[in-house]
Amino acid sequence: MVYNLKKGGENMLKDLREKHGLTQSKLEHLSGVSDKTISRIENGDRNVSLVTLERLADFFEVSIDQIIEIKKR
Repeated sequence: MVYNLKKGGENMLKDLREKHGLTQSKLEHLSGVSDKTISRIENGDRNVSLVTLERLADFFEVSIDQIIEIKKR
């Protein structure tokens, strides 16, 4: 399966981050996910590990399926 944080052309991670008034750097500090990884995810340049998804979902207090689309190849 491919985990994709883009839904309808919008990046769900970026949307959540901005709704919470966070910069990538602040999200890094609070979630433990590096700002480089966050940037790559938001730019669609990186596939996301389940561990990273769990960290981000836990931080935003949402389920993983609320921030990703799951597509079968």
